[in-house]
Amino acid sequence: MSNYNSADDRQADRLIAYVDKVVAEESAKVRNCPDNHTGNDTLNTATFSLATLAAALAQLDPGLLPADKVRETMTDAISAWTFKNHDEADQHRTIDSAIRDGWARPRNLDELISKVAPDSDETDADRFMNGRYIAVAPVGVPQQRQAPDGATDSHSSRDGAAEAEGAVCASGLELTTFLSSRDGAAEAEGAVCASGLELTTFLAEVPEEPDWLVAGLLERQDRLILTGPEGKGKSTLLRQIAVQLASGLHPFGGAELAAPLRVLLVDLENSPRQIHRKIRPLHLAAGDKYAGGLVLVVRGEGLDLTDGGGEILEAEVAAAQPDVLIIGPLYKMEPDGDDHKDSAKIAQRWLDKIRTRYDCAVILEAHTPHASNGGARPTRPYGSSLWLRWPEFGVHLADNGTLSHWRGQRDERSWPPMLQRGGEWPWTPVTRPRDLLWARIAALCAEAGEQLSERDLAQLTGESKTAVHRAIDEHRSEWDALSGGASE
Repeated sequence: MSNYNSADDRQADRLIAYVDKVVAEESAKVRNCPDNHTGNDTLNTATFSLATLAAALAQLDPGLLPADKVRETMTDAISAWTFKNHDEADQHRTIDSAIRDGWARPRNLDELISKVAPDSDETDADRFMNGRYIAVAPVGVPQQRQAPDGATDSHSSRDGAAEAEGAVCASGLELTTFLSSRDGAAEAEGAVCASGLELTTFLAEVPEEPDWLVAGLLERQDRLILTGPEGKGKSTLLRQIAVQLASGLHPFGGAELAAPLRVLLVDLENSPRQIHRKIRPLHLAAGDKYAGGLVLVVRGEGLDLTDGGGEILEAEVAAAQPDVLIIGPLYKMEPDGDDHKDSAKIAQRWLDKIRTRYDCAVILEAHTPHASNGGARPTRPYGSSLWLRWPEFGVHLADNGTLSHWRGQRDERSWPPMLQRGGEWPWTPVTRPRDLLWARIAALCAEAGEQLSERDLAQLTGESKTAVHRAIDEHRSEWDALSGGASE
């Protein structure tokens, strides 16, 4: 850090001392922890934490805490480990991965600067290290940040408008200007940055390609609501997806992921013991592929986002830093949700704030309303009609495993048409052609809101009328349950 210069040596010294203290504290956490699974998690968390700090400091001076210094510090911290439970190379991969991830999510620069202001509490390093915020872009064009390996990191420029939404200037001042000003933090307080980009700049700076978490299925910041009747397997499917993603497995049998994802699963309905019984078989099914990135939060009493629960949920997300947040059921997040638009708006604001600030996809579980006037049970979420418009994707899981979309998809995704119970996992994709045809038939009828004729179904599916008839005949009870006219 000897190349750091400032017009105010006293404030510069305070910043350097603060960084040195944080580095020492995070290093000590690793050095003093056991060489086991807990130690590996501690190494990952501590390295990530330092990397987020280093990425923020790089906006002031790349020499303050370079990535190589973070790597050197953590490599030295594990030098005393015996590596009985992990190969030494695994730990170095953990360090490199955590640095890349942390560099993509720099701390809030304003928070850092305020720590070294003359009237700040310089001893409260823990509060800052635990307050994980994604730094907003500087005024004007979001800047692409160089990752430690030299590759341009897409996290820093992804969805420029979303990242800058509601952004407050980190400080509005270059460091030397800030340090020479009268309490620079006070001058920057309340300064709101414009976020608009001219079209050509937007197209040049914002990547076009999807930022896939699961190729063809789930992208960062996606919003998805899975609906279904009570006790028919939607919670099981979401727990299964959580374990599979944390194990680097495609939920529906596709190619394995490039790396396991970090997942936060928030269950608002069951007790811890119930979740233990339900998720343990999934953990066993994943075997050695499970990489330790699934965090469970169990709050059977619910979490009212309209009454203090939003802050609690954000704290859980800030601690877990997930790629995917899976939470539900919806009715336990807005207790007044029976078509109560105000509570739905508040809940949606919290979920949108969290997914954009922490750059994660959100998958929400919801029940469906009961049937009325003898008709079929709706596939939409129970509660305010605002939930119909909120997600990019609305998927319904029927009793028989058919997956249908209750809202038009905003993008093309490769959801399977039908799942079946049993196999290596509780739910597996259907591969038998006639069952797949039936799933298409059921989805077409659901979309039309009535039971279509076999002739129409043959035209819509491109199959013969005989094939359509046989598929219907094998699923006669389900076909009869559909509302509308009779088949030909």
